[in-house]
Amino acid sequence: MRRWRVGNLSSGVMFIILGIVLLASLLKGLVVTEYIFKFWPVVLIILGLEIIAYVYFSKADNSKVKYDILSIFMIILVGLFSIGAYTIYSLDIMSKLSSSINRQEYSTLIEDQEINIDKDIKKVIVDYPTQYTYASLDVKEGINNKIIVSGKGTVLANSKEESQSIINNSKIKSRKVGDNLYIEFENVERAENLNPGVTWVGHTIFLPGNKNIEIQAHNQNINIDGDAVKNKWVVRNSSDVDINIDVDDSLDIFATVVNSNGLKGSVEWNKNNELQDEESGNSYTKGNVKFKEGLNKIYIIECEDVKVNTLY
Repeated sequence: MRRWRVGNLSSGVMFIILGIVLLASLLKGLVVTEYIFKFWPVVLIILGLEIIAYVYFSKADNSKVKYDILSIFMIILVGLFSIGAYTIYSLDIMSKLSSSINRQEYSTLIEDQEINIDKDIKKVIVDYPTQYTYASLDVKEGINNKIIVSGKGTVLANSKEESQSIINNSKIKSRKVGDNLYIEFENVERAENLNPGVTWVGHTIFLPGNKNIEIQAHNQNINIDGDAVKNKWVVRNSSDVDINIDVDDSLDIFATVVNSNGLKGSVEWNKNNELQDEESGNSYTKGNVKFKEGLNKIYIIECEDVKVNTLY
């Protein structure tokens, strides 16, 4: 008497489909995977036809349709595959995966943006966002009545045009509160979860020399040209701050770093002993370095490293 385990044929078909999927994944650019998951219910149809066919033929030749542990396991396996295929198809994972295989990383320029400054503004506050995974902000001296922001980035996209569109979706907003002007960087689309987006971005901001400046760095890297610092500047919560100083700059730098060896560069720092913050329990090292009369001040607060180098 011939016996047939229910699920043999269906499982075989399922493994063939999985093999095709894996093979297609190795061949870049093929869209066959999308059609495979679109027609996943065929596996269930084959399983149903298999059961009906062997029930029918069992009457003719005294064969038996056998339901044992292995058969039940095969049916469960086919069911799990069907649920998984439905999930993949409904979430559009395969089209995203196929698209991500074809993506390239493009180096893309950010369109220049200009912001006019009213005469009654005394302080400019730059809020550099936390959502940039890899980012840096270069600060240079600008003109008195205007802020200019430019930059570039690397974007994971399907085309140069798409990369340009993604990186230029991020705009610079300004809002006036009293005699303060807030400069805020909008979010960018990051490359994550199989989606196209920015992998790195670097901005250059030209700030006026006749205003006080505050930069909220949010653990990003800040690079400052020493001749841009006029009046009083404050930089808060940066990961690293690099300052390039001309020997003729009249600048007084005060830094508070969370690392005992965080005061670096080609200058000789006047260091204070390690200080303890009673509220937070964190320890800090304070340092100071002065150039010429030190008429312009920059205060760097709670950063990891501060590096000051002189230009000759």
